[in-house]
Amino acid sequence: LSLSIRACVLVESLTLAFEAEETLFALRNHSAGLNCGLWDYAASFIARLGARKDWLFPDRNRYVSMEQSFLASYRRLVVETCHRRGATATGGMVAQLLEGTEERKQAVLSAALSAKRAEAAVGADGGLVYDIGLAGPVRAVFSDAFAPGAVNQIERTLEERVTAPELLNVPRVETTTLSSLTKNARVGVKFIEAWLCGRGHFGLDGTVEDSATAEISRTQIWQQIRHAVPLEEEDEEEIQQRGGQVLLEVIGEVWRGAGGRRLEKTVCAQLVRRVVTAVVLRESQQGGGLSKPSVSR
Repeated sequence: LSLSIRACVLVESLTLAFEAEETLFALRNHSAGLNCGLWDYAASFIARLGARKDWLFPDRNRYVSMEQSFLASYRRLVVETCHRRGATATGGMVAQLLEGTEERKQAVLSAALSAKRAEAAVGADGGLVYDIGLAGPVRAVFSDAFAPGAVNQIERTLEERVTAPELLNVPRVETTTLSSLTKNARVGVKFIEAWLCGRGHFGLDGTVEDSATAEISRTQIWQQIRHAVPLEEEDEEEIQQRGGQVLLEVIGEVWRGAGGRRLEKTVCAQLVRRVVTAVVLRESQQGGGLSKPSVSR
């Protein structure tokens, strides 16, 4: 079996978190461990529970990070399950780009290393980066956490098992902001624009965005529309009226900025409207929202 193909499974859905051990068993000698995937996992909460207003998912731009209890428990579950079964566990991806001024690059590097130190401290055996310039520093963080000469810390096991209530302990926040709605709309629209131009990812405000961030963006907008989530801004009536135009404004921005390869505005508008206003929300099929919509009426 030394030459067998092995696969690392990304635990990117809520139900899979509850079946992590079964997943390792199913793969057995073909397993290369499990990985934490933040944004697809977060979107899965909405896909599974979003039709219920009592499961309103918090504003992802302000309240969703690995420091939150439910996501920290998810990471601990992946590590604990893998190590108990002799498999490696890897943390999420650093999506920030090393670009801009030296000051900004140092800020990105510092934040990335801090996040990876937290993963290594929990017991993770490695992590992912998008910008290749971060690979060396991140590798060094994990190497420093391992025992001398070791290439992982599988021998380290966690004392306490993660419980189901801990995985479901999502912050209860019942409002959002116009800036957050705008950010989600920008990510969703620009991903569609990139996809139709033959690209599976794009850079936005110093961060790489892809199908995972587009998925949490579109599902969050879908849930906020469905449950008429209020905006926090003071002039509520004016903001609510403008809030309804946010998607059209973003679509116009993408259309104007696409230059010679610009999309037909109506095509982009129809696709965005389809994925955020559908009656039924299904979990992502990685790009299926385009040629085969991942939501339907």
